[in-house]
Amino acid sequence: MANIYLSEDKKMNVFYRAFITIKMNLIKSILLSSVFFVLSLTVITLIVAVSSINITTDIIENSIPIVTTARRIRHTQNNLNTNLIKEISELQNVTIYNFSIPFRAYSILQNFVPDSNYESFYSFDIEGINSFFWLNGVSHVELINSESGIFSLVEGRFFSEHEINNIDFKSPTPILISSEVAYLNNIGVGSILNLYNDLLTLPPEITFEVYQGLTFEEKNILYWENITLKPHAVEVVGLLELDLNNHTDFENLTVQQVIYNSIFVPNWFSENLYSDFIESHRFSHKLAYLESGWIYQTVINPFWTIENINSLDQFIIDANEILPDGFEIDHQSHIFLPLLNAMHQVSLIVNQFIVFVLLAAIIVLILVLLLFFKDRRNEIGIYLALGEHKRSIISQLTSEILFISIFAIILSIPFANIISRQITNELVFSELTREYQELNEEQWIFSEELGRMVLNDTMPSQLEFSGINRDLTINELHDLFSVSFTPLAIIFSIGFIAIVITISSIVPILYLLEQEPKKLLLQGKIG
Repeated sequence: MANIYLSEDKKMNVFYRAFITIKMNLIKSILLSSVFFVLSLTVITLIVAVSSINITTDIIENSIPIVTTARRIRHTQNNLNTNLIKEISELQNVTIYNFSIPFRAYSILQNFVPDSNYESFYSFDIEGINSFFWLNGVSHVELINSESGIFSLVEGRFFSEHEINNIDFKSPTPILISSEVAYLNNIGVGSILNLYNDLLTLPPEITFEVYQGLTFEEKNILYWENITLKPHAVEVVGLLELDLNNHTDFENLTVQQVIYNSIFVPNWFSENLYSDFIESHRFSHKLAYLESGWIYQTVINPFWTIENINSLDQFIIDANEILPDGFEIDHQSHIFLPLLNAMHQVSLIVNQFIVFVLLAAIIVLILVLLLFFKDRRNEIGIYLALGEHKRSIISQLTSEILFISIFAIILSIPFANIISRQITNELVFSELTREYQELNEEQWIFSEELGRMVLNDTMPSQLEFSGINRDLTINELHDLFSVSFTPLAIIFSIGFIAIVITISSIVPILYLLEQEPKKLLLQGKIG
């Protein structure tokens, strides 16, 4: 390289000198810039991938509410009450609470069966009654099932505060039903019909002692001879559309049929029907308690929506301290755990790849820059021979590399925006889907309750039977996955690449500066 004749002031201006040198070595600078361009595309793509995974993980952990309930783990004389439910609802991070008193009622309506290959599990044939429906008592205007995305109102309205809080058997009780049941039975908003409660009215001569001495067949005959169905007028005020996964295994079909054939009513309605039923069947319930210790109590299913999954552990600890003996918190967070595990697995893979790319990029850049500076040995030797400070030479050469790299990085940004989105969607999301499917694959476990092997993900819980819990589908996973090319990601990418390039350029520059000026001049002439 020929000596550069500049004024004394401009000799000291390393940035200006770097700019002039780039112009004089334009072709080599362009070739080096292309290397930086490829590096920038690779790094930005990886950073966007990591950013997308982190954003999606943050959405799952911080933005999706978790529904919890209290389930009975063993039979005791303890029971839940509204005061306990309200005390738990006042805990930190509880955003909404509700409680339901479930029961069942008979009807002339036909049950909706989600799979035509199966018959209704709840068919019933007495005095024109065709089936029975599950009653879901409601204590809050906002249905927690609607909050979870399972139910959405497609016609009519929800309950009013007055309808929920005021007992009124003189007028038809408002109800909400699934649109599938409504269309199957040709009813809609405004339809008035009867729901029936089965009551047992025994003759006066049948005392408990007499009842206790009867055989099973005699009790069964007595039941069918003395059973009466008490009608309760109800009015359909709203139709609900359900969003459920399609399953073909028996357990999930059972759960789905319960959900489709559930009727939402004010709590006081199901509570009164349940109380009448318990009173009329008091002999059989008393006998069950004497023989097996079974206690018939009013069932109260509470539901609390927790702000996010990060708040769940503390809520479980606090709520379990309030719950009576025999109860514990049940929750639906397990449907997100395979996804979160998959996110962490993919994030680990991408981070490991970033480390590999970083090390490979530094090694390759050192070799490339050694070649780039090969023809500059004579020039560097002259600077050293003239007494130029090594710090000034390092600043000039580093400035040259940074000027070239900044141009390449800026040029790569619009291309990286397109390529990174495509690659992230195709590769990262496909890997995420594969990991999720592997972690969420079917596992068979033994059910003590059913006495046989069942799929682990089909064990129905209280949340499932209430129409709240469900699996996370691949389509929902895709909707949650967010590819973000934000200004912050761009700034971070530029800074990260600049650091890698600076580190890579320092090594060959220091290698050259450690040599004697005379040796550099000779190598420059020979080279």
